[in-house]
Amino acid sequence: MAILAGLLVAQTAMPHGGSAWAQSAAEDAARAVSPTSAGDLPPLPALDPALNTDEGMGRTAAAVRQRVLVNVRQLFSPMEGDRIATDGPILAEEMGKGGTRVTFPDLSIRTGTLSGDPTLVVFGDVVAEATAGADGGIEYTASLSGPITFFSKGEQIADLAFDRLTMNGAFDAEAPLLGEDTIAAKGVTLTVPADVGDPTVVTAEIVDLNGRAASDGDGTIGSTYTARAVSVGIRQGEGEPTVNIERIGGTLSGSGTPEAWLEGGRLTALGERFPRPEQVVETTSRLLGTQPLGKMVAAAELTGIEIHGSPTESVSIDRIGLDMAADEPASGTPSGAFGIALDTMRSQGDLPVAVDLGALRMSIKGQDLDVARLRGHMADVLTALGPAIATPGAAPADLPPEQEQALLAALVGVMKDVALGEGDSRMVLSGLDVRDRGRTMFGLDTFEMTAGWAEDDQGRLSGPSRLALAGLRVDDPQGGMPVRVGRLDIDSATEGFDLAAYREMVAALIEQSVATGLPPDPMTMTLPNKQQAVAGGSMTMTLEDVALGNKMNPMGGLSGLTLTYTMEAAEPGVDAVGADLSLDIRGLDTGPMTALVVPLELVPTDATLAVTGQRLPIPALARLSMGNPAAGGRDPERVAEALLAKHRPAFTVDTLTVGGPIYGIEGNGDITVAGSAMPDSQGAFNLTVTGLDETMALLQEQVQIDPSLQQPLLALVALRGLGRADEPGTYRYEVALAPDTGVVINGTPAAALMVGPQPGTTPPASPGMVEPPSTESPESGGAPSQGGAGEVRKSR
Repeated sequence: MAILAGLLVAQTAMPHGGSAWAQSAAEDAARAVSPTSAGDLPPLPALDPALNTDEGMGRTAAAVRQRVLVNVRQLFSPMEGDRIATDGPILAEEMGKGGTRVTFPDLSIRTGTLSGDPTLVVFGDVVAEATAGADGGIEYTASLSGPITFFSKGEQIADLAFDRLTMNGAFDAEAPLLGEDTIAAKGVTLTVPADVGDPTVVTAEIVDLNGRAASDGDGTIGSTYTARAVSVGIRQGEGEPTVNIERIGGTLSGSGTPEAWLEGGRLTALGERFPRPEQVVETTSRLLGTQPLGKMVAAAELTGIEIHGSPTESVSIDRIGLDMAADEPASGTPSGAFGIALDTMRSQGDLPVAVDLGALRMSIKGQDLDVARLRGHMADVLTALGPAIATPGAAPADLPPEQEQALLAALVGVMKDVALGEGDSRMVLSGLDVRDRGRTMFGLDTFEMTAGWAEDDQGRLSGPSRLALAGLRVDDPQGGMPVRVGRLDIDSATEGFDLAAYREMVAALIEQSVATGLPPDPMTMTLPNKQQAVAGGSMTMTLEDVALGNKMNPMGGLSGLTLTYTMEAAEPGVDAVGADLSLDIRGLDTGPMTALVVPLELVPTDATLAVTGQRLPIPALARLSMGNPAAGGRDPERVAEALLAKHRPAFTVDTLTVGGPIYGIEGNGDITVAGSAMPDSQGAFNLTVTGLDETMALLQEQVQIDPSLQQPLLALVALRGLGRADEPGTYRYEVALAPDTGVVINGTPAAALMVGPQPGTTPPASPGMVEPPSTESPESGGAPSQGGAGEVRKSR
C-alpha cells in the first residue's frame, strides 16, 4: 500500500536527492537480490525463526508479513526470478495491551528480472503495529521512515518523499486477499531527473487512499477504492509550478464479482514462490473464458487546473470528470457506460493559438453487448499468444503456423458473431472560440452529435443519429472567405443495415490476406457470395442564416435550406425500392460579384423540388459495390445499364418551383428511365412560367452592354414563341419525352429553340417591344407554334 500511495500520486518514478541510509540500503538490497549473488535466497523475506507462528505475537507477525507482501505483489506482479527482500529477517516484538510491532528492515523489491532489465524499489524500514481480535481479525497501523527510492541499471532514477505517511487497516488472517487499508500522506514530493537540466518535481499537500474488499456472502466479492490528492503541483527544479491542480479525486467500486476470480490473486499474491509467466497466462485465460466480470463503477475528477506556458501565458480548466460503469451479471443483461465532462476552459496571455470552451460532454452507453463472447475471444488470444507472452524480454519471432492460425480463427470468429446489442452515444459542446493571436478563427455557440443503434437477431443494425450546431463562425485569413452559419441540423435514421454481411466480407478479406501474406488485391479477391440486405432510412437537413464574407464586405448567403430523403430497406433478393427526395431553398443571395456576370434580377432566390422514385435499383447497385465486378469479367457500366433496362425506374416530380426577383417557374410531371441516355426515357411535364416578358425586356436592355447575353435572349424569344399564353404574362408548357419523338414542347420539337438569328446578329427589337422570330424555319422545317405571342412591356 505504501508503493500504491506513491504511484497514485504520479505514474512515474522520480529521484529525490537521497540520503546516506537510502543509498546504503539500496546497495545492500541490490547485492542481496542480484541474480548472480542471490544463491539460495528465497524469493520472499522470512520471519525471525525464533517466532512461533502458531500463536500470539508470532501468529500476528506472520499475518502482518503476509498482508504487506500481498499488497506489494499485487502492485508489481513479480514473476519467477524476482525478489522481495529485507535486510535480515522480519522482526517482531510485543507492545502494551497485547499489541505486536513488526519491522521490515530496508524492505525492497526487484521486479522485471526475466526481461533482463530489472527495476529495484527500496522502501526503507516499514514498521507496523498490530493487534489481533478474538475472531481472528487483525487491525494495524504502519509507517515508513524515509523516501521510497527507485533504481535501474545500477543508478538511482527516482524517489518519493513525504513529510508524513501513515497506514492503517483491518483484515482476516484467513482471507489475506480481502480486508481494508487506508493510507494518509502529507507533504508528498515525487522527483524525476532530466538527462539535461533541472529535474521534474511533482508535489501534493495531501494524499489519501482507501481500499476495501469483502465477500458478499453469496459467492461474490464487493469492493470500494477511493483516492484523493489536494494541491498538486508540477515544476522544473526549484521554479514555480507550471501545472497546478486544486484537487484530484477518484472512486472505484465493484460488486457481483465471482469469488472464482480470487484464484488469480492466490496465484500471483500468495504462496512462498512467485509464479511462472505461463501459469499466469493459463489461469487468466481460463478465468476469462468461464467467469463473468460482475459490476464495476468508476469515477475520477480533477478541479482547478492551471497550466502555465510562461509567466504571462496560461490555460485554466475548472473541472474534468470521467465516469465509467460496466455490468456483466451472472445472469441477466450486460450493460456499460462511459462519460467525459469538461467545464470552462480559458486561455490567457499571448498564446499563438488560444482556445476557450464553455463546456464539453461526451457519453456512450449500451446493453446486450456479447461480453461473454468477447471474453472468450480474449481467452483465445491469450492461449494463442501464451508462449510469446510467457517469455518477456525474448527476441521477437514469428508465431508458429498453428498459433497464427488459432489467433486468426479467434479474430475472425469474434468479428463474425459478436452481437453489438443496443445503445447510444452523445457529444455536446458550447462556447467554443479558437483564436489566432487574438483574432477568432473558429467559433461555435453549440454543437451536438447523437447516435443510437440496435442489432437484431439477424445481424441488422438500426438507429437514429443527429448532428446539430448553432452559431458557426469561420474566419481564417489563410483559408478563404469568412463563413457564418446560424443553424445546421441533420436528423437521420438507418433501418436494417446488414452488419452481418459486412462482417463476413471483412473476415474474408482478413483470411485471404493472411493466406497470401499480401494486402487484398481488388482485381483478384473473392468475397462471400451472399445476397445481403440493404439498409433504408431517412434524413432531414436544415440549414439557416448562412452568410459569406463579413459586414464590411458581404459576399452572399442563404436564408434557409431544407433537404429530406427517405428510402425503403431491401431484403435479400430485392433489387429495387422506392425513395423520396425534397429540397427547399429560401433567400439565396449570390453576392455582388454575380452582378458582374449577369443581372441580379435573373438570379433565382428560391426553389423547391419534391420527387418520388419507384423501382430504383439502388439495392442492386449497392451490392455490386460490395463485390468485385472486374474479377468476374463484368463491366460495371454495362451492369448498371442492364439494371435500368430491367427495372425501368420511374420518377414523379410532385413539385418544382424556381423563383426570382421578376420571374417564376412552377411544374410537375413524371419520367420513366430505361437507360442512361435521353432516348431511353419517356415522360411528361407541365411547366408554368411567369415574368418571361419582363425577363426578356431586361435582357434586351443588357445585351446592348454585354453582347454575350444575346444567346440567352434568343433562347427566351424562342421559348416564348412555343408557350401558350393562357392569361396575360403567364406561359404554359406541356413537355413530352419519348424514345421515338425526343423532347416535344407544346407539340413542337425542342429543336425549335435553336432557330432564329445566329450568333453575331441582332434580334428584332423596337422601343419597349420584343418581337418573336418566326416559328417556322427553313433550316429546321419546324411546325408553326401553337402558342401566340404578344407584345411585352420593358421591365422597369
